[in-house]
Amino acid sequence: MAFRPCTQDRPCRNRLPSTLFELIGEIVNHERDSTEPSAVDLEAIEDEMPLIEAEIGLLDVQIRIMAAHGPVDEVTAQRLRRSRDAVIAESLRWYVRRYNATRRAA
Repeated sequence: MAFRPCTQDRPCRNRLPSTLFELIGEIVNHERDSTEPSAVDLEAIEDEMPLIEAEIGLLDVQIRIMAAHGPVDEVTAQRLRRSRDAVIAESLRWYVRRYNATRRAA
């Protein structure tokens, strides 16, 4: 059987899409917003930074475990537990701050 290239009259089957357009079937235009974040936006980001940093720490441990391709030693398991605890604790602090902020504003 000879190789026959894909044409408009004869579409290809059993091949991976070669472009993003073929994958999603549409073109998405996204224009970057040129406005700077407001003071309220920056304050919200600053308030959430401890939680983001805790989640990055957890992600770092998870990546190290996946990259090791072997059994997890006790030190790494302890790091994973501490990172999970840090994310949970910081999530609770963040929710308390947000709850108190909305209660004061009301």
